[in-house]
Amino acid sequence: MDAWKSSKILATLIIAIIGITLWIGYYLSSYYKGPRWFLSREATASTKPPSLYQNVNCIVKTAVNTSKKLPEFIELVPGTLVYSAFYDNTNREAPYFRIMIISETFRPVPIFCHSLCERTKTEPASYKLIREHKKRRHAAFIATCTAPRGIGRTPGFLDIHAEFEGQVTKITRVQVQSTAAQNRPHNLTICVPPIYKGDGPTRNEIVEFIEMNSILGADHFVFYDVAIPSDVKEVLRHYESKGVASVLTWVMPAYMLDFYSIHYHGQMLSIQDCLYRARGTSRFVAFHDLDEFIVPTQEETNPELLQRIHKQDISGYRIRSVVFPTQLGKDDDSTELITQKYFKRTASYFDTRSKCVVDPQRVSVMGIHDIDSPSEARFKKDWIITEATVYHYRQCAKYEDLENACKSLIFENRMKLYRDLLKKKVAKVLALV
Repeated sequence: MDAWKSSKILATLIIAIIGITLWIGYYLSSYYKGPRWFLSREATASTKPPSLYQNVNCIVKTAVNTSKKLPEFIELVPGTLVYSAFYDNTNREAPYFRIMIISETFRPVPIFCHSLCERTKTEPASYKLIREHKKRRHAAFIATCTAPRGIGRTPGFLDIHAEFEGQVTKITRVQVQSTAAQNRPHNLTICVPPIYKGDGPTRNEIVEFIEMNSILGADHFVFYDVAIPSDVKEVLRHYESKGVASVLTWVMPAYMLDFYSIHYHGQMLSIQDCLYRARGTSRFVAFHDLDEFIVPTQEETNPELLQRIHKQDISGYRIRSVVFPTQLGKDDDSTELITQKYFKRTASYFDTRSKCVVDPQRVSVMGIHDIDSPSEARFKKDWIITEATVYHYRQCAKYEDLENACKSLIFENRMKLYRDLLKKKVAKVLALV
């Protein structure tokens, strides 16, 4: 009787093993059409030629991405867009790939990075949700994957794929930019939010913005082009030819243009992209709008101020703002320069509307009005300073704090110090373009 029971159990086990084996064979075959919950070697194999930076020793052969192609949004799946990727070796013992992504705010699509050493191996990217998304359907993220140590030089590309509705997407190759600060040609870069028709500057305003900020010490400007008017593009091409400006395409799919889809044309992602883009090219980076100017209270230029106050344990500086109301009429009718025709400002300062100047090597995530995260714990998050002020030229409307502050105004004539030089510089550029 015991032998009969043992034989029955053994037969059951054999049948079960045969059944499982047959099911696995069917699952892995081309006949199976359902979702696959893991990546086979075939699923992860790229149809493109093997990367030059891979070999058996995982030594990067080709370090520098020499492509002149400008970044653009790549749609991995509907609602998930990749814009750029950076090789972050701030900590040489733990380098990372930082990928700039837009995805669903509260349910981002999983993406996977392919190993530089063994392409069939993948790693799920970790997501950092960038705050100030205003609870729109989509938001900005920094997706992070680890990079192998000691690969020598910056990889030119990174292969990624996504998993969406139980399916594995095709492999997408993204250009990788170095963040190494071996030779930073710029001293102060200004990152400007995306520009689009209907809310963009005029030809004269963009020239004044660049020339006034150049007088104040900025030597490079980064613009994101949603739909810049053609006459303004002509001006920006002039500055690009001089190496003063970089204009990056910022065109999203039509479904992202809906007000409830993403806040302000993806401004938060443009801020992160500009931060990492400037890491290897600029000593300091400022983030502000086209109607704002950071003006030092004592020094003539901001680099002179930063040279005096910058400390080794500070990641960046938060600068309070004042508003020069533009709806109250001009204080000087002899000029059309915005900074030279309004001289009445709010008596009070805005802490909540502050803007920042940072050392990009010391910041990993930026906010609009403050520093979100330093790159290392030893760096202080941000430092509020009174040695400079953000001059904001706008109407005192729409927001209660602005309306209340504009009830008490005082005269501020500091911009007159730059009047003659600014007029000459603006006139010279407008004559050329």
